[in-house]
Amino acid sequence: MKNVRILMLVVTVLALAALACSIGGGGGQPSDKGAATPASSEGGGGEVSTSPTKEMATSAPTPAENDLTLSTLTDGLAMLKSYKSTFTVKFVGKDGQGQPVDGSLETREEFTQEPRAQRIAVTSIGFSEEQADQSDMFEMITIGDTSYMVMQDQDGKRSCISMSSAEDTKPQQGLLSPDMLGGVSGAKYVKTDTVNGIKTKHYAWKEGGLVGLGFTSAKGDVWVAVDGNYVVKYTAEATGKDMLFGSTAEEGTITVEYNLTEVNGSFQIEPPADCEAPATDIPVMADAKDKSTFGEMVSYTSASAFADVVEFYKTEMPNNGWQPSGEPTEMEGLAMLEFAKDNRKAQVMISYDTDKQITDVVITTSQE
Repeated sequence: MKNVRILMLVVTVLALAALACSIGGGGGQPSDKGAATPASSEGGGGEVSTSPTKEMATSAPTPAENDLTLSTLTDGLAMLKSYKSTFTVKFVGKDGQGQPVDGSLETREEFTQEPRAQRIAVTSIGFSEEQADQSDMFEMITIGDTSYMVMQDQDGKRSCISMSSAEDTKPQQGLLSPDMLGGVSGAKYVKTDTVNGIKTKHYAWKEGGLVGLGFTSAKGDVWVAVDGNYVVKYTAEATGKDMLFGSTAEEGTITVEYNLTEVNGSFQIEPPADCEAPATDIPVMADAKDKSTFGEMVSYTSASAFADVVEFYKTEMPNNGWQPSGEPTEMEGLAMLEFAKDNRKAQVMISYDTDKQITDVVITTSQE
């Protein structure tokens, strides 16, 4: 995990570098919508070509196209109906003992406005010293008011937690987001390109000798949609050692790539197959809120009176084929009920929160 922390430090340093470039980039301001904004250029400076030809003269950018300023790399995404994106950070180099390090972190995102849904998956590869060729995966899926978290370890074992709330969950930024790199300032116009099926303006930037941040070189490119002014693609590469990679003398090259695809496309985000609702024969109060599922355990809160919830389970569990098992425990504000069905057992724990004035329910099932 040491190298994971190293890479996150690298990303943070890149963000600081982007911020430093923005501060010194002539003070270009983003538009009201926070979209890409070319900075104005006075005096005719900022020509791209050093050997103009007649053909290039007809396609040369106007002065307003020479410089690009973006507050963040995700400017304009809120205006899209749907999209998919991939953001990858790779590091190749060596650690303080001279041993090779080769790893990557990748965030994949899917988003739709209608219905409101988002999927973020983060994968790390090569940052475990013991299992350098294997990966860890974390996934967050939000559909309306329900969120699912799926984790997969290096052996492929998956675990899942589902949660719900009374309100729709706002879109989240992943653990590794392009916004961690800050914005863009002073990037020079190159040409018009079609990238990921979208007509874009291509800009390039280059910074050298950032000794104070540990860089020996850094460069990047960004492609901005002509219609919509959102970033379609971003690439960057930086090399450094010592201060860039911490105090243990790691050194190497970090490369970054961000791609936006399927803009306003038709696709649907589905809940994970292994993280669905609890078994259909486990009754839940009609006014259940803050529902959560983790493996064989279900929990939620209810505004109903404590006694009413206890009576609900005494009645509805048998109605769903469950028979009382063992001796129930009942006292003021706490009840523990046990049931059996075929080769399954269920324990229902009901408690009353006097501060919040709500009833908490936790149901755990198991196989005999």
